[in-house]
Amino acid sequence: MDFGALKSLAIQLRHRLGTAGVHVDGVILYGSRASGRQRPDSDIDVAVLSRDFGKDRYAEGVLVNLHAHRVHADLEAVPIGLHEWFEPFPASPLVHEIQMNGVFLI
Repeated sequence: MDFGALKSLAIQLRHRLGTAGVHVDGVILYGSRASGRQRPDSDIDVAVLSRDFGKDRYAEGVLVNLHAHRVHADLEAVPIGLHEWFEPFPASPLVHEIQMNGVFLI
């Protein structure tokens, strides 16, 4: 899947989440597709940045993935609150990995 198609998925996800009342500040591709090491059976890992996230990681994860899977069956999303994204030393190793190697789609 090329960058344009991935960006289109991110735009669709932002729209779906918007209709659910979530303001999406960004969608970042990470994992094997961001590094160019994907295989035909690789999923599409994205982080969804939102000022609305950070209250209940479990509920936010369920909501984000409910909409992600409706956009594309292989789309796997993690919610990240803006406060967590902008921490100088993120507590989550995953957030740090995404900051270092992720690719902004929108």
